[in-house]
Amino acid sequence: DIESDGGIIFGITYDYQFVTDDPDIPVRIWMTMTDENLLYDAWIPATEMTLVYDGTLNFITGNQTIYIPFQVPFNYSDTAMNIAVMVEKRSDHTNGQQAFSTYSSGGITSRRMTSNSNPPDPDNPTSGSRIGWNPVMRLVFNHNLGTVSGTVNDPEGVPVDEASITIDPLNITVLTDASGNYELPYVPEGNYPTTAYKYTYQAVTQDLEVTFGQNTQLDFVMGQLALVTVSGHITGNDINGEPVEEALATLTGFANYTTTSDADGNFLFENVYSQNTYSLMIEADGYETYIVSVPIELSNIDLGEIILTEALIVPFQIVTSPAAVGMDIDWEHPSTNAGKVWTFDDGGYENGWAGEAGEQVWIGNLVQFEEPATITGFDMYWAKYVEYATRQPVFLDVFDADNNLIVSSNEFNSGMDEWIHISVPNITLHGDYYAMVRWDAIPEQSSFLGWDSTNIVNELARYKYPGGDFAPFSNIISKKGNMMIRPNVMTSETIPASSRILTGYNISRGKLEDIANAADWSLLNTESFSESHFNDTTWPPGENNMYVYAVKAFFTTGESEFSFSTVINYLGVNSPSLDLMQTTIYPNPASDRVFITGCADSDILIFAMDGRMISMTHANNSSTSIDVSQLASGTYLLVIKNATALKQHKLLIQ
Repeated sequence: DIESDGGIIFGITYDYQFVTDDPDIPVRIWMTMTDENLLYDAWIPATEMTLVYDGTLNFITGNQTIYIPFQVPFNYSDTAMNIAVMVEKRSDHTNGQQAFSTYSSGGITSRRMTSNSNPPDPDNPTSGSRIGWNPVMRLVFNHNLGTVSGTVNDPEGVPVDEASITIDPLNITVLTDASGNYELPYVPEGNYPTTAYKYTYQAVTQDLEVTFGQNTQLDFVMGQLALVTVSGHITGNDINGEPVEEALATLTGFANYTTTSDADGNFLFENVYSQNTYSLMIEADGYETYIVSVPIELSNIDLGEIILTEALIVPFQIVTSPAAVGMDIDWEHPSTNAGKVWTFDDGGYENGWAGEAGEQVWIGNLVQFEEPATITGFDMYWAKYVEYATRQPVFLDVFDADNNLIVSSNEFNSGMDEWIHISVPNITLHGDYYAMVRWDAIPEQSSFLGWDSTNIVNELARYKYPGGDFAPFSNIISKKGNMMIRPNVMTSETIPASSRILTGYNISRGKLEDIANAADWSLLNTESFSESHFNDTTWPPGENNMYVYAVKAFFTTGESEFSFSTVINYLGVNSPSLDLMQTTIYPNPASDRVFITGCADSDILIFAMDGRMISMTHANNSSTSIDVSQLASGTYLLVIKNATALKQHKLLIQ
């Protein structure tokens, strides 16, 4: 229902309050005149309306008004009728703090449809829901109008059909017909730059002067873009000017092109559209990715020699296993690395969580490594949410399933409505771990770690307080969700190792707690070696602790960072006291149940030989038994530990 003398509508405004930016959102708007006063029974489908806007919009944080200029002005010619407006906005609508302003309409004058999985069809809308309020919107009229018409031809006078003519400041757009003609019946009086565009043609912009009540003729001549070639020669900084064969070269921009370098390192892109700027990316096994901007004018381009930088990739998936003598350490060749980002969220957040000022708490995710993988860092999303939230110093800690701290990041500042990447020491993990952001009594309220609750079946979000265990976050908020924390991992591809040869590896061993000083650990090898395997004959150590191996790869032009193995929790050194001296276990070997005597008020732990804890039992009395029927055949460590002593037995399972 609108009070107006009628006229041409050139745009619409909406008021909204958003707590975070919502950029590049696809929006379509339809309008029509109607005799209906209410939308009580049904929608007016888009097929019976005029599409006035089809594009993307940027919604910014705060209390805002957005103006949407129509690409097709709408003629409100009969003021006895009402105007119906349909808006389609495709975005994440699960965040209740992203809202448009409304007012009570006193009747059912609006309808709404939403879906997270099946977007509504404007041409055939379902019933949706009836609502008794309207969005706060304004229609923009202009009565000082003229008309514009013209033709678009190529330099030979051939008509160019389906060329778009856009009055740039007004966003009014029309397409030429088969004869190259166009008409714009509603254009406000004034001067405007106007652009003719068609794919594969050079865009042309001219000045348009529109006079009230008159037609302006504006013709365009558009030439097709010239086709040129782009070539170059690829070498590596580690091979003294020798060519790099089979490098993948990609040119992206106005059009996209792909090719590979030949045996001489040469590459060639043909039929490249000129007068545009492209991005050139070159990828080759064993080298850093090369990216450069390439402006292309009217002539062929030879980029000359492109020198790739050798990639100093770390060894990964470093796993340990007991050997007849010592400990075996195996890892994957750096060139077989497949870097991946594991995702447990849909990219949108419904809420955010953070520690309070002065509070110590951990918030994060359970991360399950079903196969060994080397972790290099984490991506995480931070939301501001409230005006008083600020960037505050926090840490990222990785714990194992037994609450042992494995690695920590350096201190970093929480983000503001953004993804940030946090590096941790490269370490191989296998089993269940917790990636947790630590708030350590910060002075002010930080921004909030993003939390996704859409279609979550397996809840991974966890929290922990000092001295406590990890607990599902749903214990606090009664709803399942995952924190927006994404591990960056290295896993192996089923491809042969690079033909480019490493100069070798070094390996050392140290305590997990001393991982920051790995450069000071003593080498286990006497000289550099090239196999992805090492047998440590000095194992076991003389002290109970948590240990890791550090492996470094050496290349022609430098060396990699350290990469660390799975953690070995070694408890093999006895510290007997009188109350454990008489401890016995039987039978040994065992296949069903093992009996232990002399173990009053002690913990009984069974470890695999690689340090993984298999089970833990507490014995209150001086004798007890443990079911071992589910253990695989092999050798285990049975550890008996009380408040003052620890004793270890080798347990054989048949």
